[in-house]
Amino acid sequence: IAATIEHRLVEMIRGFEVLEDGKNLGVFVVWSVVYWFANGVGVWVLARGFHTIDPAFDLSLVGALATMGIVAVGIMLPNSPGNFGQFQWFTVLGVSLSIAGAADKHAAIYVTAFAFANVHYFLQLLWYMGMGVLGLATPWVSLHDLAMARKSGPAELT
Repeated sequence: IAATIEHRLVEMIRGFEVLEDGKNLGVFVVWSVVYWFANGVGVWVLARGFHTIDPAFDLSLVGALATMGIVAVGIMLPNSPGNFGQFQWFTVLGVSLSIAGAADKHAAIYVTAFAFANVHYFLQLLWYMGMGVLGLATPWVSLHDLAMARKSGPAELT
C-alpha cells in the first residue's frame, strides 16, 4: 500500500513540473479560466430556462459561476460512480447561495432547484459522453490501443 501511495504522490508531484515553465503555465491558466467561465455561462443559460418556468428561480451570472465552482470542488471528493447524487447535492448547494430556500426541502423553490440540478447533471453527462464518442471516432484514439496500454501497465519512470 505504501509503495502505491508513494508512486501516486510522485506522479502527482511530477505533474507540477509544468509550473516551472512560465509560458506553459500562462497557457494553462488562460485555458482554465476560459473553460470554467464557459461552464459557468452554461449553468447561467440553463438557469435562464428554468427562470421561465419558475420566476422565483432567478440565478445571476455570478451565482451560476459560484455554483459551478462549488460543483467543481464537490466532485473532487470521493463519490459514487459518475458522481451521481453528489453532483446534484453540490449544485443545489451552489444555487442556495443565490436563491434563498433552494436547499430547503420544505421550500417551494426546492423542487425547481432539484430539477435544475438533475438537468444540469444529465447535460454534463451527455456532453462528456458525446465528446468521448467523438474522440473515439478520430484516427488518434482507438479502443484497441487503450486495451493494449492497460495490459502493458503504466509506463516506467525515466
